[in-house]
Amino acid sequence: MDCLRYCIYPSDSGGWTLDLETRVAGPYATRHIALQVALAEAAHLRAANWPVCIIVADARGEVTAARCICSAFEQHLQAQPS
Repeated sequence: MDCLRYCIYPSDSGGWTLDLETRVAGPYATRHIALQVALAEAAHLRAANWPVCIIVADARGEVTAARCICSAFEQHLQAQPS
């Protein structure tokens, strides 16, 4: 199953927009707030067994960060020593 792409990018009107394949949310005042909303929604999707890839882009559309949150990623986290 392919990951759902959850994109976070600057809005033309200011702020930051979230785009999850099926809907758009925002703009949010800061990238930090947008990322917190994206992570909260990604957690709900993961609870329903959906793999999610969170992608952050800059104003030029260049990807500045991306993280796949899927079962393989979660297993990697669980294997990390405390």
